[in-house]
Amino acid sequence: MLLALCGTASVIFWPLARALGRRLDGRGAAATLQGELDALRNRVEELEQGQGRLAELEERLDFAERLLAQSREPDRLQRQGD
Repeated sequence: MLLALCGTASVIFWPLARALGRRLDGRGAAATLQGELDALRNRVEELEQGQGRLAELEERLDFAERLLAQSREPDRLQRQGD
């Protein structure tokens, strides 16, 4: 029974002891921070690409609105003259 208890305790506490050791050593925090930094850099890049696409869509929408406004004006002028 004591052997099973020691085995279970070592299985549970071994990963915790390794994580504590990495944290005290500083490697775990640096790796975590580097991963977060890489993720943030990727996110910023995606947002910048999205802004470019949004600007292009705004230009297209403006162009389409101008075309629609031009095509509707002659119809209004003809109806008023009738």
